[in-house]
Amino acid sequence: MHSRLRSSRLPASTCHATNCAAVNERAFTDDPSPDGIEPWSVGHQEISQVAHESVPNPARFKAEERQLGAWADEVHTSKSKKSQMSSGTDSGSRWHRDVDRAALFAFVPALAILPLWVVAMTVLWLPLGLFTDIPAWYVMVGYLATGVFLFMPWTQRRLLTLLIGARRPTSTEAAKLQPAFDEVTQAWHIKGRRYVVGVVDDDDINAYACGGHLVVVTSYAAQNLTHKELCGVLAHELCHHLGSHTVALTINQWLTMPIYLIARLGTFLDNVSVAATRAFARESKIANTTGNLIAFVFRTLSSIFAGGFSAAQSLNSWVGRSAEFQADQRVVRLGYGKQLAAALRRTQPGARASRTHPPARTRIARIEASLRNQARPSTVR
Repeated sequence: MHSRLRSSRLPASTCHATNCAAVNERAFTDDPSPDGIEPWSVGHQEISQVAHESVPNPARFKAEERQLGAWADEVHTSKSKKSQMSSGTDSGSRWHRDVDRAALFAFVPALAILPLWVVAMTVLWLPLGLFTDIPAWYVMVGYLATGVFLFMPWTQRRLLTLLIGARRPTSTEAAKLQPAFDEVTQAWHIKGRRYVVGVVDDDDINAYACGGHLVVVTSYAAQNLTHKELCGVLAHELCHHLGSHTVALTINQWLTMPIYLIARLGTFLDNVSVAATRAFARESKIANTTGNLIAFVFRTLSSIFAGGFSAAQSLNSWVGRSAEFQADQRVVRLGYGKQLAAALRRTQPGARASRTHPPARTRIARIEASLRNQARPSTVR
């Protein structure tokens, strides 16, 4: 349906040693070199080569070389921790998926809708059961097993994008989305080729993650947000994937599809029964009563499943609010809290996103509080 945004890799840093004095001068400073190359990218092989030219005792130099390497590791580790503290990032969770509390809580709607799903699958099985000996539970297990394909990248690119109405970005949209996407994935050491970015035509600032690899942005957001704001939005959606929030959401949607199908089928058969009764059963009181009774049965069936589907959607939205807060906090830990807060300030109070997301003011207040808490330890001496 749409192509995947390309992802470039960060170039590996290189360094050249000129003499032993220059190596020692750069080795014991906490500041990077003027050209931005990390001082500890100088290899032990280069140090050994330079030192052997001037040191007559190789055994003594080997001991000094090992000591120098230990000091290098210690200074580099100290510098990395200092950089993480000042930037407010958590490198331990940069490029790894995990299952947080919101991801587990998101399975509540699936458990709640499971009984109605069993009834819906039984209704769908009835025509098959009349002509075959296939048990109903075979059909149910088979349906659940096919849900595994929803988590495959090629299925999500072709099927889910079609279901949600997403399209590939235009050249203008890609010119803005690509740099922001590359910046976030490179900063977090994420393989960008694992994810697909699509666009849905909408006049609101919104974005959402689905499946295990899809990130969808509205056309208005892609065209009107700044680069930093797009980085914050894309970082938030990627955090949904990193927290495994989309796993339960995809399972919930898969379970509600038979319920939605029965609700629509019941409405269709209700309309057909009413039309047939009015056209062919006007002169017969018995036929008219039978037709109205059949229509009532279909109408009741449709109402039950439509109500269950609406309740499942409402429960998903309620549970999804917890996932939004969890993703916001992960964004703050990984260094894009200010950018996300700036994007949230652009949202409109009456936008459709406000019905499925927590209020923007609440999210901004929590993000700013987390940013202040991160900045507080760095000022303590």
